Amino acid sequence: MTGDTPQKRSLTSQMLDTAVASVAFMALTFIAGVMLSRLLGPEGRGIYGTVQFWAQLGFGLLSFSVFDAAVIRLRKSKDHPESALPSVMVLALAALAIYVLVATAAVALDLIEIGDFGGTTFIWASALLVALGLSTRAFTVVESAKLDFRRLNIERIVSPVLFVLAIGLLFLLDIADPLVMVLAFVAAAVPILVWRIIRFRGYLIGRVDRQSLRSDVRTGGKLHLATGSFSLARQFDRILLVAIWPAQLLGFYFVAFTAASASVSLVMQSLSVTLLPTLSGLDPELRKKRLEQLLRLAILSVFATAVPIILVAPYIVPLVYGEAFREAAWYLQGLAIPTALFPLQSIINIANRSVERVWPSIAMAASIIGVFAIGYAVTGYDDPKWVFVALATGNAIAVAIGIFSLRSYGMIALRSALLPSTADFRVLFDALRRYVRR
Repeated sequence: MTGDTPQKRSLTSQMLDTAVASVAFMALTFIAGVMLSRLLGPEGRGIYGTVQFWAQLGFGLLSFSVFDAAVIRLRKSKDHPESALPSVMVLALAALAIYVLVATAAVALDLIEIGDFGGTTFIWASALLVALGLSTRAFTVVESAKLDFRRLNIERIVSPVLFVLAIGLLFLLDIADPLVMVLAFVAAAVPILVWRIIRFRGYLIGRVDRQSLRSDVRTGGKLHLATGSFSLARQFDRILLVAIWPAQLLGFYFVAFTAASASVSLVMQSLSVTLLPTLSGLDPELRKKRLEQLLRLAILSVFATAVPIILVAPYIVPLVYGEAFREAAWYLQGLAIPTALFPLQSIINIANRSVERVWPSIAMAASIIGVFAIGYAVTGYDDPKWVFVALATGNAIAVAIGIFSLRSYGMIALRSALLPSTADFRVLFDALRRYVRR
């Protein structure tokens, strides 16, 4: 293995490092999902998925993009990345406090009802998940700003391994309780959290740079118009469905969504970890070249993932998840195309955020939400097939809006960005060969 530093390594090499870790992460997440589904059944899986969903939505909306803003600021400056920790920790605590207040108000107003979960139980269980997400993201600011993805990739595999082991133990003990599963998920993340606290203990308590804090909040607020709206759009289907569908149908939907997302999670994980800090430091011409190549590869991935899912879903779902989830097979087929478009959307969204442009992402998010809301107004979604039609239509329109926005900003040329060639396969093959040798 060579002694290259994270800053000297290419985007392709960095993404391949992340891709290798993402394969393990994807496999572990899939295994955990299967074990959860078999242990809890459709209704219990629906309850567990709903709690996780609300926590993830709260984290996405309330993180206010200050972590991304801190990474961009640190990449453009000569500040030591560790210097940002006191500031981002303060902001993480503020976001957690806001979540607890909002969740408490929602429960008090009877806006949230989750099966056998009581209101108080939901508040503290989901707050634990949000606290976990915020603290993890705060620590990863340092590795991201350093482009030290190798350490980050190793650390993010440990928790899923421990979670799979915990589910296996619960399976042997025949404990099928959604709340216990939530606690097991949190407990599996504690070792890495403790390890990060030990590693950065000398930087956690220190002077909060108010100027940097204001800069991160200001930039984060601007970026969050894109990130928050896009996060809302990506999850708008579940926001609506958890309010109108019974737990059993939600169990089918969460299983199908998890399985469909697994097919693109490898690409999504690589993009989310490496792309924003890397694009933020590139000159316009090089950024254009890299961006066009990534878009072409993402276009190829749409067909490479959606078609196999549609063909094998009727056989794989009952085999893997059990006969109780046979109906989820056609849910998976319906979600194949919408989820296959996720990498394209993410590349476009991250490219715009790397240069602090937010309105194209807002327009993309509005198209997804608008189409899905219109679909509900027309059909009521009593028949799940209309959910999938609305999702496919809204996501396709969002991609079209994003592609033309990048072109209008001069960040891509349509012909070179949208027409994959044999050169793309050669670049990927050469990168893989160099990676194996290294």
